[in-house]
Amino acid sequence: MKRTSATIKALTLLLLVSFHSLSKAETIQIASGEYPPWTSQSLPGGGYINHLVSEAFKLHNIDVKFDYLPWKRALEATRIGNYHATSFWGESEERRQDFLHSQTIENIYFVFFYTKKRFNGPFKWQSLDELGRLKIGATRSYTYNDEFWRLYKQDRLRVSISNTDIDNLRKLISGTIDLFPISEFT
Repeated sequence: MKRTSATIKALTLLLLVSFHSLSKAETIQIASGEYPPWTSQSLPGGGYINHLVSEAFKLHNIDVKFDYLPWKRALEATRIGNYHATSFWGESEERRQDFLHSQTIENIYFVFFYTKKRFNGPFKWQSLDELGRLKIGATRSYTYNDEFWRLYKQDRLRVSISNTDIDNLRKLISGTIDLFPISEFT
């Protein structure tokens, strides 16, 4: 495992530009996804981050109801106005077009998981740009960082996109992918 070169500014709460509707709300609805231990409907308080979000709104006498959806659906449902906000997204150029972002609550560090068998020892690298020969697993709708997606769109990174982290870990074990970025804590 090695830290990626960029710190992901995750754990920001994306708020719709139509924020004015919250001023009259006693309860707001926030779309989120499953990413234990950060967010999860099966964890106390909805996970570490969603608990913090609930407590912050509680300070202003606003209750929060979380709906847990697949990540892409959570984002799109919020974009079209079905939710007041969506939680636990990293800031990206694309999302800045449609959403306001809160201040960063916490930085999350991603590391590359890999098998020793594939690399015969430690995996060393300096920049994402030099990883073009390797197949990297990514989880659908995750932020990673703008450089990662830019290199992918320019065909300078070979990325295999899966629906879940578990799918990517299985691909890593089977040798279908060479690397998989995931947060250290997760």
